[in-house]
Amino acid sequence: MATDKSIRIPGQATYASNFEVAKQALLDAREMILTTAADLVKPQTWEDEDGNVWLAKGLKVAVMNNGGTPDLYILKDPDNYTDPNSWHKVGDNEGMKPLVLNMVYPIESTSEHDLGVSFEELKAAVRSDRTIWLRNEEDSFLSYSALVDEDTSEVSLHIAIKGTLHYLLVFTSSTQEGKVDVEVIREDYDKSGIGLGNVTNDAQVKRSEMGKANGVATLGADGKVPTAQLPSYVDDVIDLVAIYPAKANIPTTGLTVGAKYFATSEKKIYTATSTTAVDGGADPETGKIYVVTSKPANATADVNTTWRWSGTAMAPVGSSLVLGTVTGTAFDGGKGQALQTWKESVVNNAPLTGVKLGSVSATQLGINFTRVSLQNGSNPGDTNVILPTATTSQAGVMTAADKAKVDALPASSDIVTSVVLEVETI
Repeated sequence: MATDKSIRIPGQATYASNFEVAKQALLDAREMILTTAADLVKPQTWEDEDGNVWLAKGLKVAVMNNGGTPDLYILKDPDNYTDPNSWHKVGDNEGMKPLVLNMVYPIESTSEHDLGVSFEELKAAVRSDRTIWLRNEEDSFLSYSALVDEDTSEVSLHIAIKGTLHYLLVFTSSTQEGKVDVEVIREDYDKSGIGLGNVTNDAQVKRSEMGKANGVATLGADGKVPTAQLPSYVDDVIDLVAIYPAKANIPTTGLTVGAKYFATSEKKIYTATSTTAVDGGADPETGKIYVVTSKPANATADVNTTWRWSGTAMAPVGSSLVLGTVTGTAFDGGKGQALQTWKESVVNNAPLTGVKLGSVSATQLGINFTRVSLQNGSNPGDTNVILPTATTSQAGVMTAADKAKVDALPASSDIVTSVVLEVETI
């Protein structure tokens, strides 16, 4: 009795009670005959009007025109039926063979090509990781990597010869029946062309091994190995800006980041972490030499003095120095500075080495004094002292005019010393 297909409900039927559905036996009323092998992987071949796909493992499908001859295919993986590798051609392993494109390398034309396969077959082959082959001029085959862009429906074929990228072919569906559009995106790229010109096959040092144990040392901005990567004995001298009685004496402004200060009370070395603060302090190292570079207010150590950590305190290096005024002792710096100040003060009051008459005129007389410098033994210049002229109220030298008056006086024998007057009385 014929069945009216218009009233059939897809997927529903009545069977005898002994039908073992759990065995997943294949039951399909469809006539499994397709035109080409490309139809096997097309969703529209298998979807019903509701978009459902009813396939089972072991489904047998006849392909009537597979390169001019009919073939039989068996479905191996119904969940991935769009993958050509999920279909096995009875009689051989055709589904695993490379897909050969009807193109010859090098590519002469980049427009429409008859590849010998449809664009859908090319995409299906790429999705299934089948090898894609092009023929070269010697009629041997070249295999390349390919990728499907699901968003743009493009197939990218990378052609590389001995590590050098020669072509990046982009295949798209053509409006011409049986052909595929091919576009060359770029060609003849080597490692320099893609920014890898400095890449070599030489062994490289991993970043995780730089500056690490059993790794390699690095260089700082000054081109030198940082102190942290050197043994302690390589850097035995450490600068201290100052030695203070306590941490509280360390300034809280104007600090230089990295500068170190020693606090005697805390017995710690403090390092400036900013211009206004220092860290929590660290113990001095035995075997290091500490040099004081300045003596700010409240600091206790002189500039350029050297110190070492005894284990309990900072001890001055060379503390056996004795001050004194005898051989084997050092002269006190304060006294030496006083002598230097006195010496500089007496330069302009040097001792006399000679006295002679200086300028002479009718009204004045000068005396010339010659001296020697205590600083360098030179003559700082003669000094001419003018003697004052005598006046009725002040002693001094006689002028030439006064001397002439004196010389004009008569001799003592001509001077009348007494006169007797006789008075006659009338």
